[in-house]
Amino acid sequence: MKAIPDRNKFESNPAYNAWIDAQFTESNSGGLSILGKALRPSEVLHRLGYDVYESAFQQFKQSREESLIDLVTEQFPIIIAHPFSRFLEASENEIQRLQFLRDTWEGLINFVHAVIVGEARNAKLQMLAPARCSNILSDRLADRISTIESVLLIARKAQVILEASKIIDPATIAVIRVLNQARNAFSHTGAPSEGQAKQYIAECIDEVFDVLEAFTCLKDVRLLRYDRLDGTQLRHERFDGHSRTRRFSSVHIPPALAAASVTLLTREETLVLAGGKLLSVKPLLHLIPHPGGHFTQVTFFKKAKGAPPDRKLVFEIVGESVEVEEARQPFQPIVNDIRALFGEPPE
Repeated sequence: MKAIPDRNKFESNPAYNAWIDAQFTESNSGGLSILGKALRPSEVLHRLGYDVYESAFQQFKQSREESLIDLVTEQFPIIIAHPFSRFLEASENEIQRLQFLRDTWEGLINFVHAVIVGEARNAKLQMLAPARCSNILSDRLADRISTIESVLLIARKAQVILEASKIIDPATIAVIRVLNQARNAFSHTGAPSEGQAKQYIAECIDEVFDVLEAFTCLKDVRLLRYDRLDGTQLRHERFDGHSRTRRFSSVHIPPALAAASVTLLTREETLVLAGGKLLSVKPLLHLIPHPGGHFTQVTFFKKAKGAPPDRKLVFEIVGESVEVEEARQPFQPIVNDIRALFGEPPE
């Protein structure tokens, strides 16, 4: 949490001020009022007791981080929740902790990118400049960030309301870009030492927490695999939280959504339910069975490789850092749908 108290600017940390106000209201069973004049406890404390105002910030920060940790590890999509949980609890050293932290924000970028491309495809959004078709299957995170920004801009100009626009704060994308630049910087310096890894974590951890907090709406975005439809109850395998064990759940979907999504309701699809929309996020996210059949593995698109007739898509398994190659041909209809958004001919 990078924002800190500022003696000269009360408004510099609205979340902290709201926390102080809530603490006062809870302790006193009501707000602060003098002779009928309602006052903000946080502002009074900032003006008249700044030392106390400043010293309580660490308590606020700790409380806020603990709540965010619970939210991310238990309710965020597994592509984010799993590496974040391992960063917190399952690292053997600082170098490994750094890798898990990087995997956390990379997972966030990959998930949001998949959702926004899936929604653009669902809306048949005409992808104009600055969006680039070549960026969709690029192996560069910077290209995925650019696509996120471009789709939001195009949709806004076209007056198309995307669920993704309710999830993504454009200002947060700027922070993500900075994190990615930092990632690139230490990715090209060779293997970091324990001390360097610890320093990198200290330098970026506040920004990572801020980005995760900005995306708290992801707790309501479900990554799922279709199992069956019982009336209006969509039974599905769910992929939220840090655990990779197989779990099933049901969610109500309106009949109109079920009818509109009938072609997506297959076990071969990778689906996201976001704000009343059911979206295909293949090939950017892809579900494959575990070799032992114990659970379904979530993978994310890493890169394209090869040349006709032996073209491949390479995916990485969440939680294992293992790459899996799949023939491109089964994904070609989806790739051609995406190409059509850019006015490109099918491959």
